[in-house]
Amino acid sequence: MNWEPRISARRGPRYKAIADRLAEDIEAGLLDPGVRLPTHRALAGRLGVTVGTVTRAYAEARRRGLIAGQVGRGTFVNPLREKAPALPQDDALVLAKVLRPAPPQAPRLSVLASPASDFIDLGQLRPVQGPQADALAATLKALGSSAELAEFLADAPQAGDRARRAAGAKWFARLGISVTAERVHSTAGARQALHAVFAMLGEPGDIVLTDPLTYPGIQPIAELLGLRLRCVLADADGMLPDSLQLACWSSGARLLYLMPNLHNPTTLTMPERRRLDLVEIARKYDVRIVEDEVCGVLARDRVPSFTTLAAERSFCVASLSMGIAPGLRAGYVTGPQTSSAGLRAAIEAIGGQPAPMLAAVASRWIEDGTAERLLGWQRMELAARNAIAREMLAGLRIKTNAMAPHIWLELPKPWRAGDFARRLAGRNIRVMPSAVFAPDRAAAPQAVRISLGAARSRDTLREGLAGLVKALHEH
Repeated sequence: MNWEPRISARRGPRYKAIADRLAEDIEAGLLDPGVRLPTHRALAGRLGVTVGTVTRAYAEARRRGLIAGQVGRGTFVNPLREKAPALPQDDALVLAKVLRPAPPQAPRLSVLASPASDFIDLGQLRPVQGPQADALAATLKALGSSAELAEFLADAPQAGDRARRAAGAKWFARLGISVTAERVHSTAGARQALHAVFAMLGEPGDIVLTDPLTYPGIQPIAELLGLRLRCVLADADGMLPDSLQLACWSSGARLLYLMPNLHNPTTLTMPERRRLDLVEIARKYDVRIVEDEVCGVLARDRVPSFTTLAAERSFCVASLSMGIAPGLRAGYVTGPQTSSAGLRAAIEAIGGQPAPMLAAVASRWIEDGTAERLLGWQRMELAARNAIAREMLAGLRIKTNAMAPHIWLELPKPWRAGDFARRLAGRNIRVMPSAVFAPDRAAAPQAVRISLGAARSRDTLREGLAGLVKALHEH
C-alpha cells in the first residue's frame, strides 16, 4: 500500500498528525478495511520522520481501534473494528507480559456504516431486545430495598463472590457441564474470561490453534499477550482431526481455541464423534482446550462439551451476553481443579471481579428463573427471525440454525465480501465480511455474516434483508 499521509501543514506532534490523518482517510473511504499499510521504515522514509515516530503513530492508531497487526504479515486497517479493544498509550505496556487490566474501548469509528437514522444493523452480534428492560427495572427495584444495597459499593464482597460462583455453576449446568461452585470464577464478561485463560496458559510466542474462521475478539487478545494464531483446516463437521494432528506435530502448539456450538460466524455445531477425535489428539500432544460457549447457550440440543469429555485439560467460557443481555457484563469460566488458583490470580490481575450490582442482577436472574425465561423468549424470537431470513434468502447459499443469532451467507461470483459490505454500507445496511473472522486473511472465503438480533424489529430485519438481496443481484 502506497499510503502517504499529508501532514506537513499540521501542528503538534508528528505521530499524532499521522494517526489523525489515518483516521480521516479511513472515514473518507480512501483506505479500505483490511488494506495493508506501509511498514514503519517505509512510511518513515516517505515522510522524512524517524521510525520511532511511525511506531508511536501506529500505536496511537491501534489504541483508537483503527488498525490491527498480524505477526509476520504486517499492519492492516482494522475491518469494522467489531469489538476491537483500544490498547494502552504507553508503548512499553504493549510490549510487556500480559497480566494487566483489559484496555478501554476506543470510540467506534465505523468505516462501513453511516449513523443515519434509517441505518439497519445486520452486523453486530447481539441478542434481540424485548422483555429484558422490564425485568431489569423490577430487579433493581427489589435490590434497592434489600440488605445487599450497601455491599454494591464494597470491593468484591465475599458473600457476593459466593453467590456469583453458585449462579455460574447453574449457568454451566444448563450447558450440560456439571461443575461445583468452587471451580467457577465470575468475570466482567466473556472477553475478560478468555483474556485470563490465555494469560494463565500462554507465554509470548506460543501458538494458539483455531478454526480458519473464528471469533474476532480472540485476535486482539492474542496480540496483546504476544501469542500467535494458527488456523487449522475444517470441514462441515468442524476442525479436521488430521489437520489438527499435523499442526500439533509441526508447530509444538499446546493451546486450542474452539466454538463447538453455534459457531461464530458459520453457525456450525460440531458432532460428538468429531469432538472425541479432537480430544484424542489433544491428549496425545498435551494440548489445552479453550471452549467458547457464548453463543452455544442458545442451542436446544446439547452435545457433550469438551469440558465434559476432557475435564483434565479443558477450560470453558460462558456468559449472559448472547442469551440475555451483553450490558450485564456477566461472564463465567471453569477449568480443571488444579487451575483454580491460577485462574483467580489472572482474573484479579486483568481487572478483578465484575461490578457488584451487575453481578447481583445476573445472579438473581439465574437463581430465580428470570434468565431461563428470557433465554426462552430469545430462542423463540431468533427462531422467528431465522424463518424470515431463510424465506427471504431462499436460493442463496446460507448456513444457519434455528437457534443461531446469525446467518452465514456465501456470496455468488463475482462478488467479493469487502466490496459487498461496502455496497450495503452505502445503503445504510451493515453486515460483517469474512475477513473480520479470518486470522489468515488470504484464506477468507467470499462470505458475510448477517446478525439477526441487532435489527430493531422483524420488519426492520425484513427491510434490511430485502436491501441485501437487491444489492446482491445488481452486480
